[in-house]
Amino acid sequence: MKYPTIIQSLLIVLAVFTLAGAASAQVDLRFEPTDPSVDMGDSMRLGIYLDEAIDVRTFEITLSYDDTYLSSLGGDTGSLFDGSSTGFEEFDDSTPGQWYGRVVVLGDPVPVGPGELYYWDVQGDQAGLAALSSVSIRMADGDAVEYTVNPLTGTLEVIPPFETPVLDPEPSFTPGTSNTLIWVDTGAAEYQVQVSTDSAFSTILQDSGWITDTSHPFTGLTSGETYYYRLRGRTPAPDYTSPWSASESSTQDDESPTSSAQPPGTYQTGQTFEIPWTASDGLSGLDRIELWFDDDDDGSYDLYVTDENPSANTPFTFTAETEGPHAFYTVAIDLVGNEEAAPGTPDVTTLVDTVDPTTSAGPLDPSQ
Repeated sequence: MKYPTIIQSLLIVLAVFTLAGAASAQVDLRFEPTDPSVDMGDSMRLGIYLDEAIDVRTFEITLSYDDTYLSSLGGDTGSLFDGSSTGFEEFDDSTPGQWYGRVVVLGDPVPVGPGELYYWDVQGDQAGLAALSSVSIRMADGDAVEYTVNPLTGTLEVIPPFETPVLDPEPSFTPGTSNTLIWVDTGAAEYQVQVSTDSAFSTILQDSGWITDTSHPFTGLTSGETYYYRLRGRTPAPDYTSPWSASESSTQDDESPTSSAQPPGTYQTGQTFEIPWTASDGLSGLDRIELWFDDDDDGSYDLYVTDENPSANTPFTFTAETEGPHAFYTVAIDLVGNEEAAPGTPDVTTLVDTVDPTTSAGPLDPSQ
């Protein structure tokens, strides 16, 4: 019977095709940890891992990295090759931004995945996101048949020693000609804040220098001018200066609004009448209007009412308690608290006269 011989031959052929298929299959590698990060000034170990159950006799890799953020501290054969007789081991990181590693198993047994193929020790030098990518990868099985290995890519984040500081939000308008900027301490040793009249900060008007406070006043600002502010921090160990914060802006308002009561008429025959008014503010806008009155002609004025909705421009309604002359003026206050000064003389006067005139006739003189 030749059937067993034929079956054995078929099995051998099948095994050869199986091995060839395994070696030519697409192989994926990964970094471990999968989302690596390291504090600036610290170091970490980054592994290159195989997750498939395939045998590996030869592993060779060239990896590029962004040396703006990272520096290499060396590398070596991964734990998958522990217990194997290896040779031709090499690690070379003399080329800036690139390292090369290689290992070959000289005898049997040939290690089988999954496991760590190689590791790399790295230091975080500057905060940012460093790109990692394989330049070339060569991997062969126990029969020296090479696998097709997909490119290996990833990122490694270098964490700054403190978060970029952020200015407290600025109001649209700031009263007066000074402004104090405030921020929360994020762990920096020192802070620096700048002011400019353009959002690109092409010209710096004032600079705090490096300070340890979490607030700083700027003085001598111009009313009606919009100013832009930005902030950054630094620490000496590790030596790190943060990016500039997003800018905040505010317009200085050191100008009082103006207002005036309008004539209600020379005479008032009723106790209740309306007093129109006008008011304006060129910067932050009107907040409220006050009506002041004098009803005994002694030059002493009392607050009668406040209009909290000046945008409606509704006339004041006044009810007189006495007859005779009444004087009025208004005071406007804007949205940052600038208050109009009281005038030296009333805006308007009127005479309240609600009593009808009377007449009388005496007896007639017959002689006339």
